[in-house]
This record gives sequence, C-alpha cells and structure tokens, in this order.
Amino acid sequence: MKKKSKQTKTKEINRSTEAEIKLRVREISNMLLAGGRYADILRYAADKWGISDRQTDNYIRKAHDNFANSSIFNTDEQLGISLIRLNDLYSKNMQLSNYAGALAAQSAIIKLLGLSAPEESKVHITDETLTDEERYRRIMDILDSARERDN
Repeated sequence: MKKKSKQTKTKEINRSTEAEIKLRVREISNMLLAGGRYADILRYAADKWGISDRQTDNYIRKAHDNFANSSIFNTDEQLGISLIRLNDLYSKNMQLSNYAGALAAQSAIIKLLGLSAPEESKVHITDETLTDEERYRRIMDILDSARERDN
C-alpha cells in the first residue's frame, strides 16, 4: 500500500529586483522630502506595490540612511565644485552685461574663500569706574555681536 504524500502549498514569493527597490526607495525619499506623512506613505506603498507596512518601513529606513549618507562630503571637492559654479555664474553674467549678477557671484567667491577683510570695529571703554568683570562682559558682548554680524 502506497503512502499518500502530503501536499503542501508552496507560497510563491515575488522578490523585487534591486532596480525596483532603488526606484521605490527614491520614490519614498521624494515623498518624505515633500513632507509626506507616515500613514500616507504606508497606504501609497500598499496600493501601488502591494507591500506590507514592514517592507515599507524597510524602504523608509533605507531612505533615511541615504539622507544621512548625503551629509558626508569631501570639503576640498565641494569647495572646488562651488568655485566652478560661481565662476561660471560670473562669466555668464558678464557675457549678458549683467554686472549686478557678476558682482554678486564675485562677492560670493570672496566670501567662500574668506578673502574679505574683517570690518574694522573700534572699542572705546571710557568709564574708568568699571570693574574688570564689567569690562570683560562688555568686550564679550561686542565680540558676540561681531560674530552674529559675520554669520
């Protein structure tokens, strides 16, 4: 007598390709950057891709990881890119005889490179009756206001 074999249902798993995952993460990233709410993103992903909340959470986590990785940069490289862009703006504005635009680009270059001379500020404390602590506090206030002006 032959034994009956148990028939088991095999669940077919449709796995997303790496390209699909990247597209989905990019789409979710755009939604997050546009201020998309969590519940709306979950609903959108379920409706569009038929995926679970858990899978959507994985995509959201990948989007956040991408955001964090975007903050890592090479300072020299970014300085070079910024200078090239500003020089290009300067050149294009000069070709158009837009001298105000060219001056703005040149000012940005000077500021970026830290080439502008510091503004002269004169400190006069004429009240000789101040204590050392009061003089120190006044000097610190002046320095704080100068820092705020530079930012």
